[in-house]
Amino acid sequence: MRQRAENVSRGTGELTDLGVTKALVDDIASQIEGSDIEAIRYPATWDDPVYALSVANGTQLVRKAITEYAKTCPDSKMAWFWYSQGAHITTNNFCGMPAIWGLDQTENKTYTKPELGQIIALSYPLSEEVTKNVISIVLFGDPSQRNDTSYNYGSWNNTGNGMFYRADTSACEALGSRIRAYCDAGDPFCDLGKFINGTAHKKYIDNYGEEVAQFVVGKYKNGSSSVNGSSSTTSSSTSTPTNGSVGFHSMSVFPFAGFLLLYLFL
Repeated sequence: MRQRAENVSRGTGELTDLGVTKALVDDIASQIEGSDIEAIRYPATWDDPVYALSVANGTQLVRKAITEYAKTCPDSKMAWFWYSQGAHITTNNFCGMPAIWGLDQTENKTYTKPELGQIIALSYPLSEEVTKNVISIVLFGDPSQRNDTSYNYGSWNNTGNGMFYRADTSACEALGSRIRAYCDAGDPFCDLGKFINGTAHKKYIDNYGEEVAQFVVGKYKNGSSSVNGSSSTTSSSTSTPTNGSVGFHSMSVFPFAGFLLLYLFL
């Protein structure tokens, strides 16, 4: 029986592998017996399709993935890692996606925007029944970042919010110590403040990788009384699309011996 899973998502424009978070996820997986890796696809683009449509499709796909995993493996733990647009997609699921983000989209021949009913559904955070076994959520350079939340990590001197900062963070605040959002001062995506540091957005793994690994492994050990399953690490990929999600890039999911490690890389 799987007891834990890790999920990761790449950032905008990254190729369809595990993105910049790969080394971090591999490190964590090596410390947790019986890890699995699954790739989930989403556009991860800025202009084709437009960012809002890419985010909406990714949000749908991630919601489908985490909901199905929680239903299929109700005793498994999950950890999520998200970078850049992937972080935005993640917080859309755990905080809720403002409806305007789903409505303000331009369609193209490949990607269609969600229907109104889907947009309304996405405006609500994932239910406690789905998230109760999520032991950690780590965000890097989230464009929907707010610099006044209790779960902010990274630089102490941030002066701005993300370029698409969200008004309501209450659902994410309710996750308590399980969630961390790393944003360094001057990152043009998560800290549009008094100055811009163009390299900040790419330095999170270098700056905080060891800290994050300790955080996630610690949460796993404290949140799981036993670890069952194979000691080997396997990888699989799913390309089952949501509405209009043809041709998505990958989002990786890591189920660790009853623990699923999920990450989105843009």
